[in-house]
Amino acid sequence: MTHAIRLGPRATSRPVDGPPGDGTVGSPALHGHRLARMSGLAVVGLTVAFAVVGCGPSGGTPSPETSNSATPGLSASAGLSASAGLSASAGLSASAGLSPTPAATATPVITAVPSHTPTPLTFVPAGSMHFARSGHIAILMDNALVLIAGGNAPSKDGPAIASAELYNPETGTFTVTGSMKVARSGHAAVQLPNHKILITGGTDAAGHALASAELYDEDAGTFALTSSMHVARTHHTAVGVAQNSWLIAGGWNGSIAVASAELYNWVTGVFTLTGSMKQSRYNHTATLIDPVKGRVLIAGGEGATNAVSEAEIYDQTTGQFTVTGAMHESRANHTATWLSTSKKVLIVGGGHAVNNNSIGWGQVATAELYDVATGKFTLTGSMQQAREKHTATLLGYGQRVLIIGGHDWDPNGAMDPSSYLASAELYDLATGHFTAAGTLKQGRDGHTATFLGNNQLIVLGGGTEAIVNGSPATPSINSAEIWND
Repeated sequence: MTHAIRLGPRATSRPVDGPPGDGTVGSPALHGHRLARMSGLAVVGLTVAFAVVGCGPSGGTPSPETSNSATPGLSASAGLSASAGLSASAGLSASAGLSPTPAATATPVITAVPSHTPTPLTFVPAGSMHFARSGHIAILMDNALVLIAGGNAPSKDGPAIASAELYNPETGTFTVTGSMKVARSGHAAVQLPNHKILITGGTDAAGHALASAELYDEDAGTFALTSSMHVARTHHTAVGVAQNSWLIAGGWNGSIAVASAELYNWVTGVFTLTGSMKQSRYNHTATLIDPVKGRVLIAGGEGATNAVSEAEIYDQTTGQFTVTGAMHESRANHTATWLSTSKKVLIVGGGHAVNNNSIGWGQVATAELYDVATGKFTLTGSMQQAREKHTATLLGYGQRVLIIGGHDWDPNGAMDPSSYLASAELYDLATGHFTAAGTLKQGRDGHTATFLGNNQLIVLGGGTEAIVNGSPATPSINSAEIWND
């Protein structure tokens, strides 16, 4: 389903499984970050050590290492923080020429030096959910708790479940909350302005696509049905386009990919049909690129026979979709991340049929950037590992995107435990390259990754492969892991 100041509604990451029997897997829809969670961010785990390294009549200025933003009034180098008796709120700057009072009349030269070796990027176990699940949703709510709902259990191919639970980042604990009115997986979730979460569509326990929708009240801890969509759909997308409207687009209706789209008005609680997409698709991505005009980029997904490369733009002011530049590679089950600092969308990984499905379904490592100004996609650096059904999370300062897990199956369908990826990679917007970013304790796909602030996120559930009674199985898992920068 996405945190400086939230100007409008946002979506959440949601990995989903593909329709029964289609032999594919789903991808996360765009996860909007709320950087507002980072307001009041302190400089954590860093130390600024001031040392007199030289004196002279002319004095000198400090020479901090590479600059990194810190709290207002105090700038610290990367890997450094305010310590040694200095407060981050003291209005001191490492580059302001500040020095302790010298014993002599000479002015000392001050330099900031690292106090410790930077901590490697790591994943740390964070307990277990009450229910194993994959293809679920997880969304950070206004009350700072994470809502986890639905999914498939006890295996990735198992029936949808209705249970829900809450994760408290402050205590690191999971608590069961009210269950959804309808069991569902492959659903979408968005936060509304009235402290409620809108849950739409998905697949029920019998494998049928759903038109129903429900609201989770974070104050009461309960779900209630709201009006239904006009079209049953699963593996669709949901994203806010205006103060009162959320766009629901595409999906799988149980038989075919659909092109229809509709708007949900949270004030009236009613869904209204809007213009249809030019291309029927599911397991695609939807990214808000212009909150003023309510413009949304729809990219990739699966069409009638294969993944597609076509992209289109929805404009809320006209209620219509128009074709924009196509991606360099067809892909579904990929991720799309809005990079507000550069006004670009990062498209990563995914899968498509190899040689028109004569070989099978394979994963890709390529990534591309969509430039809002030009309406075109350009290739950027590729991942070190091809993958789909992974997650992509924008980290603080908006310059890096963390890619976690997913799977990389042999095109002929062969699987083994190593197909479920534990690796993670960081994309750096400045360099256009991916670098290794730690390893999960448990390889998984169909999981969620929810940003908690302070460059920390939690990975929840998903599916993996194991040997059960001597045969391969794909159980859903309940474990959680925290990634720290």
